[in-house]
Parts: sequence; structure tokens; C-alpha cells
Amino acid sequence: MKKAVKNAITAATQSVNVVKIYTRKGDRGKTKLLNSKEVSKSDPLIEAEGTIDELSSLIGLTIAFLKDKKDKQLFSSIQKDLYQLMAILAGSKRPITFISVKIKGFEQYIDKTSLKLPKLNGFLLPQGGIENSLFHLTRTVCRRAERRVVFLLQKKPLPLKIKKKNLLMVIKYLNRFGDFLFIMARKYASREITAKSNCK
Repeated sequence: MKKAVKNAITAATQSVNVVKIYTRKGDRGKTKLLNSKEVSKSDPLIEAEGTIDELSSLIGLTIAFLKDKKDKQLFSSIQKDLYQLMAILAGSKRPITFISVKIKGFEQYIDKTSLKLPKLNGFLLPQGGIENSLFHLTRTVCRRAERRVVFLLQKKPLPLKIKKKNLLMVIKYLNRFGDFLFIMARKYASREITAKSNCK
């Protein structure tokens, strides 16, 4: 019996394929693009990709603090959008029609939510409750991602033969998403004020 168990463990161990996390290929500060061209990790394309990845990670942190299920689902879907945007920047030939649909969704949400919020008469300090503050922080990273893609657009020639119209659509998505995050911050700040008023 012991021998049978030992043989089973040995067989199971041998059948497992170990996937290494590290490859050592980037140890010289270089990385490969989809076309196998090697570029510096400080290349504008890598900077744009990395900042969008950072934005997605920050959204993940924000989701962890949200209690509203609909908002959690909404931001999870936005994370998937961001992976699509990164694929577009990486030279993928996938359709970009979803971007226009999502931008229209952002605009409709902004218009509808703005009507329920107090009139804005000046600048807002990015502070308040944890959700409100996280939305402001996410907004600033979104704006940085937008600037990185704008900088990439100015590169001649464009890397990986990316179409200019595709880059412009990525910029438009990030621009509207930044506006959307500002409204989300205001919405959650308003909720916080209402909750405090009800506690008095």
C-alpha cells in the first residue's frame, strides 16, 4: 500500500509542468514587442502600456473598497476594457468598435449623475472617504495614462504600424474615463455627506 502511494505521488510530481515566472530576458532593461523587435523598457510604448496596467491595478484596489455591487461589476468590465486597449497599443488587429460604445456609456452616466449632484462652483480638493479618495487617485493615474498615449501618438513613425485612428480612440476612451472617475468621486463624496447628516 505504501509503495502504491509513493508511486502515485512520484507520478503526479513528474506530470506537473513547472511554469517559471522569471525568464531573465529583461535583465538588460530590454523587452520584446509583438513583432519580436527588442526595445528599451523606457520606450514610450512600454511606458503607455505600463501606465494603463497601473491604472487597472488601482481600479482593482478601488473595487475592494466598494460596497455597491453594480459599481463593482462596472469597474471589473472597465478593467477588461483596459486590457483591450493595451492589446491595441501592442499592435493587435482586434476591432475597436467597443470603444465608441463604452464612451457613449460614460457620457450618459456622467450626464445622468451630474443632474443629481450639487452645482460645482470651484475646484474640489481630492479628499474625503476612502472610496471618494480612491476615485480621485485613479483619475490622476488615468490622466497620466492618457498623457503617455498622447506622447506615443507624437512618435514618428508609430510603433508596430499602429493606426493613428486607433491611438486617437484609445486617447478618447481614457479622456472620457477620467471625466467619469471625477463624477464617481463626486457621487461618493455626496453619499458620504448624506450619511454623516443622517447620523446626526
